[in-house]
Amino acid sequence: MVALLAAVTTGLAITQAIRGAQALRATDAVVFQSAGRIVGAHGCVYCLEPQRLAQMTLLGGQLQGNGVEPFSNPPLVAWVVQPVAGLTLPIYTLLSVLLEAVALVAAVIMARRLLTGSRSTMLPIPVIVLALVLPLPGLETLAFAQWDGLMLAALLGAYLLTRADHGFAAGLALSFLLIKPQDVWLVPLALATARAWPALRGFALGAGAWLLTSFAVVSVETLTHITDSLGQNQSQVQFTDGLPGIAAAIAGPGWGFVIAGLGIAAVLGLWPWRDRLHLDPMLTLDVGITLSLLFSPHFFSADLVLIGAVLIDIGRRSVPTAVAGALLLDAAYLVEGPLLHTQGHVQALALLGVAALVVSVIVAKPRHQRMPIGLPVAAGYHGPAVTFWKRPEN
Repeated sequence: MVALLAAVTTGLAITQAIRGAQALRATDAVVFQSAGRIVGAHGCVYCLEPQRLAQMTLLGGQLQGNGVEPFSNPPLVAWVVQPVAGLTLPIYTLLSVLLEAVALVAAVIMARRLLTGSRSTMLPIPVIVLALVLPLPGLETLAFAQWDGLMLAALLGAYLLTRADHGFAAGLALSFLLIKPQDVWLVPLALATARAWPALRGFALGAGAWLLTSFAVVSVETLTHITDSLGQNQSQVQFTDGLPGIAAAIAGPGWGFVIAGLGIAAVLGLWPWRDRLHLDPMLTLDVGITLSLLFSPHFFSADLVLIGAVLIDIGRRSVPTAVAGALLLDAAYLVEGPLLHTQGHVQALALLGVAALVVSVIVAKPRHQRMPIGLPVAAGYHGPAVTFWKRPEN
C-alpha cells in the first residue's frame, strides 16, 4: 500500500506540473505577476481596479471565470516577483511551476533527513517519504503555480532545526509561512501553550520583518486597501477546504468565521497536555499547522501540502498512523470532485481525521522522555533526553 501511494504521488506530481505549465488562464500565476507589475509601477497593489486592469492585460483583455482574483499576500511577495513580472504570462507561469517543482524536490530530501534514524520499517525510507510528504491534494500547488512548495520546504526546515534544538532559528523558518498568514495563524498560540519560547521569539521576529517590509514596499494608504482584497475573498469561504467552509456552505459566510474562531478554543483545549507538548516541540508544530488549516477560513487543496510535514513527523513515531492520515487525504481528493462533485468539504473532513490522529499521538504515553527546547543540559549528563536531539549517525 505504501509503495502504491508513493507511485501514485510521483505520477500525479508530474501530471500536475504539466497541467500547471499549460493552464495559463486557470493558475494563480496571473495574480502574483499582476501584483508584481503594480508594485513596479508604484500602484495600489490591494486596490481591485488596478488588479483588474493588470490581470486583463496579462489575459488579453479578459478575466478568469471568477472575475478579479484578489492579491492578499504580504507586499513583499509582489516586490520579490517584480523583476520577472514583465515577462509574458506563459514564461512567468513556467518559471513559477519549475520553482515549485524544485522546492518540492528539496522538501522530499529534507523529509528523508527527518525520517532517517526513526523506528525501523520493512520499506525503504525514500518510499515512505514519497507516500507521506506530498499529499495528493497538495500537489495542486504545481497546477496552480502557487507558493506552497516553498512553504513546505521552510516548514520541514523548521522541523529539522527544532530536532537539533535550535528553537529560535526554527521560529524564523516558520515565519516564512506568513506568505499565507491564514495557514499558520494558530501556530503562535500553540507555541505559547507549549512554552516553546525560543521558537515563539523567532517567529515574532520574522513576523516583525514581514510587517516592516510591508511599510517599506508600499505606502500606508495602499495597506489600508487590503480590506478590499480580503472582502473579495470573503465570498469564497464556502468553497474552502476547512471546517469554516462547511459551515459557510450550510449557514452562510458569517458562520464560517464563527467556526474559525473555535480554532482558538481547540488549541487551548490542549492545555492539560501542555507539558507533553513542552517536552516534544515537534509535536507542537504538528498541532499548530494542522489546527491552523482545519480552522482557516481561506485555504484550498494546494495548502494541504503542508500536512506532509506533519505526516513525516507522525511517521517518525508510527508509520501506520501516518499512512492512515495520508490515505484519508488522498482518498478524499480522489473522490471529492470526480465522484461527489463537491468542493473542499470532503477534504475538510479528512483533515479532521488527520487532526484526530495528531491528538491521539499527544494523549498517548510517550515512549521516550524528551528535552524541552532551549532547556540547559546539566554538565556531565548524557541520558536519553540528550541523545534524542542528536542527529542520526547514518
